[in-house]
Amino acid sequence: MTDQNLNHLGPWKATITVHSDRRNLFELHPHHEFHIGTIVSGSKSEIPRFDYYVSLIEKTPIMREILIQVFEKITSPDRQPDPDFDKLAIDIQNCLSS
Repeated sequence: MTDQNLNHLGPWKATITVHSDRRNLFELHPHHEFHIGTIVSGSKSEIPRFDYYVSLIEKTPIMREILIQVFEKITSPDRQPDPDFDKLAIDIQNCLSS
């Protein structure tokens, strides 16, 4: 998937199914709605843990947007040089490009 395809990313919503250990993941962006896939828990005894991880997956589009905003701020030509921010910028860029 190219960055052009990601311009409409999100929001994502996980819905319950008839099985307690499965969630359907949907993208709900207008005109780009679709079923991303079904997520199946590795353990029926760990459903609360599974639900927590699914909630993190649902937040992926907004977290991507936040990372882009932070990246833009720390790579702004107006900011003072800072080696910690430079490393953070590289880490964010690597994360967004993988």
